[in-house]
Amino acid sequence: MKDKVFEHKGYAGSIDFSLEDKILHGKILFIDDLVNYEGETLDALNSAFVEAVEFYLATCAEEGVAPDKPCSGVFNVRVPRDLHKQAQMEAARRGLTLNEFVRISIENEVNGARSVTIHNHEHTHTHSHVESAEFAVTTSTYKEISKWKHEAEKPLEH
Repeated sequence: MKDKVFEHKGYAGSIDFSLEDKILHGKILFIDDLVNYEGETLDALNSAFVEAVEFYLATCAEEGVAPDKPCSGVFNVRVPRDLHKQAQMEAARRGLTLNEFVRISIENEVNGARSVTIHNHEHTHTHSHVESAEFAVTTSTYKEISKWKHEAEKPLEH
């Protein structure tokens, strides 16, 4: 069991409960068919999930029907217009399609990827010095280069 779902043969199952019925229950996630299971303890619920997956696969085989596969790899994401435009522009800057950019972003988030970005800034300062009977002014120019590290939350690599 990982966190809040059961896993078996590529299928994921939910872990829910009913206070009214005082029972644990769940369903196979991410498929079109509805397959439920229940149990009185977490161990019983996990066993019921495994049995449900096995029964689902056996029933599909008996009926000569292909079982639904979870997560086809295609899905729609709704984002605000501004975010869509920013993502499209960043993808173009990196020479990626929007799909590649989104895939890489999701991979980095799911895998907990972090990177360190070093920013370089160059500043030019000018000072003047002039001398006369009453005062003196000097002119000089120097460059200041500063570096600092910033840990990016969602880096993109390609």
